[in-house]
Amino acid sequence: MTGRPREGASEHYDLAKSKGAVRNDEIILFVVFKAENVANDGKLKADAFDPRRLSKANESIARLAFTPKSDLMTFVIDPASQRQETCVGIAQATAECIREIEITSVDRKRKCLAFCILDVVSANDADGHGVMSFSDTLKTLETKGLNIAKAKSAARHDLATRFSIVRTLSSIYPDPMLPSDVN
Repeated sequence: MTGRPREGASEHYDLAKSKGAVRNDEIILFVVFKAENVANDGKLKADAFDPRRLSKANESIARLAFTPKSDLMTFVIDPASQRQETCVGIAQATAECIREIEITSVDRKRKCLAFCILDVVSANDADGHGVMSFSDTLKTLETKGLNIAKAKSAARHDLATRFSIVRTLSSIYPDPMLPSDVN
């Protein structure tokens, strides 16, 4: 990756395989590996999103339309299992829902988007891989007296709310050979 990618751009190691920029109507998957990141009611907690990874455009997501279950297993869940991490579940949201999260300046005169969702795929990723990051425009609000750390924390809480319920792998990828009441 050369520099920080921009919203609406596609940064794919093989442009012929690129799925293009992430569209607003796409469903985004976030795989959860730590049980402590899921509340008792099954909702995702803000701590599931690493602020360092979000700051570096490195919080991995999967684009459901371009990520078959086999890719999610091969590129995400199985490698994590080899590191002794267990998939607790998967949260999902539309890209538009995530992109709607805003942060407002202290003087309430300016708003900016909190997050970007980017098509960033390296040679070791599934073709449906992407990343979430804090928006570069947050820096403009920081100069307006905004406590950026506090704003990012609030944005992460809103992000967790948008993803909401952590679901099972089989509820995201139902087995077509099983009756629907078995999943």
